[in-house]
Amino acid sequence: MAETGCKLAIVTMVFPAPTETFASIEFSALRDLGMDLKVYTMRPPLFCAGQLTRERALEELPVSQGRWAQQIYSIFLLARHPVVATSLLSFLIAHGWRRPKQLAVGLMMLPRSVQIYFELCHDRVDVLHLYWGHFPSLVGYLVQRFSPDLAVSTSLSAYDLTMDFPCSWPVAKSSSFVRTWAAANVDAISRNGVPRDQIRVCLQGIDLAAYPSKSTEKDNHQIVTCGRLIPEKGMHHVIHVFHELVGNYPDLRLRIIGDGPDRRRLESLADELRLSDRVTFLGHIAHDRVLLELADAGVFIFLSEYVSDRVPNVVKEAMASWCSCFVTPTKGIDELVEDQTNGTIVSTESTSAIAAKIGSMLDNELKMSQIQRAARGTVERDFDSRQTVTTLIDAWTEALPSNQSCRVSE
Repeated sequence: MAETGCKLAIVTMVFPAPTETFASIEFSALRDLGMDLKVYTMRPPLFCAGQLTRERALEELPVSQGRWAQQIYSIFLLARHPVVATSLLSFLIAHGWRRPKQLAVGLMMLPRSVQIYFELCHDRVDVLHLYWGHFPSLVGYLVQRFSPDLAVSTSLSAYDLTMDFPCSWPVAKSSSFVRTWAAANVDAISRNGVPRDQIRVCLQGIDLAAYPSKSTEKDNHQIVTCGRLIPEKGMHHVIHVFHELVGNYPDLRLRIIGDGPDRRRLESLADELRLSDRVTFLGHIAHDRVLLELADAGVFIFLSEYVSDRVPNVVKEAMASWCSCFVTPTKGIDELVEDQTNGTIVSTESTSAIAAKIGSMLDNELKMSQIQRAARGTVERDFDSRQTVTTLIDAWTEALPSNQSCRVSE
């Protein structure tokens, strides 16, 4: 692997995480392109971290985990560096006092934030990237306050905008640039005082090597959906749509990928509608199994009403897998799906209308094939992870002094 002339540090909340495959893909792509990368987490690792590390081939990626056993050392750092600790505490209280719940979490994050800051100093990194703009902004503040020569960039996703952690904004405004994953987020970021010329829309890509390069034999009567099983994700709408379809298409099957607190209610709904023999709840499964499910299915349905779903990665994955996708008009979806060209945008106001559109597609194999090819072409053109992270690397290079570069030396 070729190497670049700069060391990159990324601060995130927890890594790896079952619901953040996109982070693993980006970090792997950065390393494949030669970035000297280390990840620092605010929280302790999840119980499944070892398994996810193996499944996603992340064993070679250095990660500094916020383990509970290190809290004693973190508290020692607070006592040893009172100026740093007091400065961060003052910053947190000054900006967060109106949000007592967020303030309480921030106070719990304070020792780990100080520990990460001193790790960054020890590791002599050149660029710090805050993968989430909420609580990682505490680390960003310390770097901007006490190590101003270190370039800092901040990500502000739809989740960050919804959370609206008050400490995010002063750190974002002082960052070299703010990265967001969808153009739909730019207005909200700008309204909070970040200059538009400081905002970079750097799309989240997927690893195209993991998907079939050609359309394989698909079962167009197999429908798949994927997401966390919570009401906002609209899985109940998917089941009702499927119920509308089975009368005309008796061999249809629905496979639901994902888990969550709404699972029991959704299983009961499938039972009430007498769909138990046609609907399979797969739960949380490994990412490679998700890709196999997408490769087999002809139709993918995503009926989310979740405010943080903007340019959803799972829809990109379905499009890359040559699926015919039916999606709701979540904010920014038009940056990914062009209605009736590479997918179909539908409204949950009428499950009958959605079922009719899916039925029409099932009856027109030529149209279905055209949309599947167009979907794949969109992802190849705009969402190849090697291309999307190159945009990030170029932005980091611009933030560095002229004698440094994050680009790979030939």
